[in-house]
Amino acid sequence: MATPEPVLAHAAQLLSPEVGRTLAALVRAVTPSFEREFLRNAGPLKPLQKRALAAVTPGAAIRLLAAGGNLSDFFEQVEYNGRRLAKLDLPPAEVLGPLREYARRLDALARDKACQAACEQLNFAILLTVSNAFHQVGEAETAMFSGLARAELDARAVPELLESALAVVARYSRADEARFYRFDESGGVRLVSASPTASGFRVRGAAGIWRPRYLDGKDCRMVLDPDWCGRMGACWSVPVGTLGVMQFAFPRKYPWLPRELRALLSASEHILLAWQKQRLAAELRDREQRLRELTGHMAQTEERERLRIGRELHDETGQVLLYLRLKLEMLEKAAPEELRPSLAEARELMANMVTDLRRLIADLTPTVLETAGLPAAVRQLANRLRRTQKIYIRLQVQLPGEVPQETALLAYRLMQECLSNVARHSSAKRLNISLSSADGSLRLSVKDDGVGFRMADAARKQGSFGLAGMRERVTLAGGRIAIESQPGKGCCVKAVIPLTDVIPNKAPHPPKRAAAAARSTRNNGENPSTAGRRSHAVQAGCAATAERRT
Repeated sequence: MATPEPVLAHAAQLLSPEVGRTLAALVRAVTPSFEREFLRNAGPLKPLQKRALAAVTPGAAIRLLAAGGNLSDFFEQVEYNGRRLAKLDLPPAEVLGPLREYARRLDALARDKACQAACEQLNFAILLTVSNAFHQVGEAETAMFSGLARAELDARAVPELLESALAVVARYSRADEARFYRFDESGGVRLVSASPTASGFRVRGAAGIWRPRYLDGKDCRMVLDPDWCGRMGACWSVPVGTLGVMQFAFPRKYPWLPRELRALLSASEHILLAWQKQRLAAELRDREQRLRELTGHMAQTEERERLRIGRELHDETGQVLLYLRLKLEMLEKAAPEELRPSLAEARELMANMVTDLRRLIADLTPTVLETAGLPAAVRQLANRLRRTQKIYIRLQVQLPGEVPQETALLAYRLMQECLSNVARHSSAKRLNISLSSADGSLRLSVKDDGVGFRMADAARKQGSFGLAGMRERVTLAGGRIAIESQPGKGCCVKAVIPLTDVIPNKAPHPPKRAAAAARSTRNNGENPSTAGRRSHAVQAGCAATAERRT
C-alpha cells in the first residue's frame, strides 16, 4: 500500500541535536501517572483516539529518545497518528488544546532554562506537524471530490464515468487494487463486472453487499474477485445505491476509520448521482434525436401535403373556375343588353378569384422554384412584397450554379417566412436581401430597418413558432442560423446551409405536371377561347354542355 509523501520537511530538521540530548534527560519526569492524568484531562476519548493522542505528545518523544531513537522517527510517528486523529473524527481544537496543556505541565517539571527551551521547540514542531496532518486529510478528501467532479464532466458514457470515478476513489483510499461491479438489471444478486475473473456470478450471503463492509483476508463471502481471496489482507466493500458496488483490496489488515467511511459513502452518493445524470442525459439526447427525426418527417410531410393540395386546387378548383369564367363570358356576349353589366361584374369577380387562387397555389407549391430555380423564386417573392408594401428592396443574388432541390426549397421557405414577418410586423421602409454561395454553403441574409423586437420576448411569446421553426429547419439540414434584433433597430436574419451537391449551371428540366400548372395559371387573365389554351377540364365542361343541349 503506497503512503503519501510528507508535504512539509520533517520537523526534526527544525531542531538541533542538542535539543534531543536535553529532552532525553526529562525521561524520569514523564511517568505513567503523568500520562494517565493527561489523557484523563483531555476529555472523553475512545481507545483509538487515546492511543493516537498519546503517540504525539512530547512525552512520547522523550521516551523514544531515551530508548536510543531519533527525532525523525518520532515525527514520522506524529504525522501518521495526526492523520489517524483526523480520520477518527477528533476536532483539531481537541487535539492542539491538550497538547499545549501537556507542554505547559512538562515545562513546569523542567529543571533549567535549557530544558524549558527544548520543550518549547519540541511542542511547536509537534503542533506544526499535527496541523499539517489534519490539512493532509482534508486536502485528500478535497482532491477526491474534485476528481469525481472532473470525471463526471469528462465522461461521455457510463462505463467511462465508472472507470474514472473508481480510479479517483482508489487513489484516496490508497488501495492496491480496485473493482467496480454493476448489479444486474433484474435487481438480484447476480453481478456484472469489468473484471474478466468476476463476471456474471452469484454471491453467497449477498444480502450484506447492500451495505458497507470491511472484510479481512479470511472472510471471502462477499469478496467478488476470487483472486483476492487468500492473497489480500483486507477488502473494503462500498455499495453505490442500486447501481453496484466498489471493492478495494489491501495487502494487510487496514480497517477504515470513521472519517474515511463517511468520505467513501459521500463519494458513493456522488457517483450514483453522476450516473443518474449521465443516464438522463443519454435519454434526453435520444429523445432530442427522435424529436429531430420527427420534425424532419413532419416537414417532409408538410411539403408533400402542400404539393397535393396545390395540385388538387389546380386540377379541380382552378379548372372549374376557368370554365365558369368562360361560361360567363359566353353568356355576357349572348345576353340582352340590360344583363350584360351584371354578367361582366360576375366575370371580373371570377377573374379575381382565379388570381387569388393562383397566388395561393404559388404559396403552397412554388412552381417557379421548380421551373426557373431559386434566384427567380426569390425575385418573385421580393416583387410580390414590393407590390403589396411601400418598401424599398435591395436584392443581391450570386449563385454560380443550380442549388439542390431540398436546399433550394429550405432557402425558399426561410425567405418566405422572413418576408412574411417583414410584411406583418416590421413596418420597415428598406429591406436588404442577399443570396450567395461560398465554401460549399448557401448563405442567406435578410435585414430590415423596422421596429424590431426583443429576442427574449419573442422566445416567451405563446403560440409563436416562426423563429423556432426556422432554427429547427436549418439545424436539421446541418446549417446554422443567427437572428439579431433590438427594439427600434430592425431585424437581421442570417443563415448558412450546406450544399450537399452543387450542380453545374444548366437548363432546368421541370416536371411536366409542374410545367403544365405554370402554363395554366398564367392563362387566368387571357382570353381562354383559343382552343390551344383550353384545359382538359374546360373542354370536358364544354362537351357536357353540348351534350345537355342535344
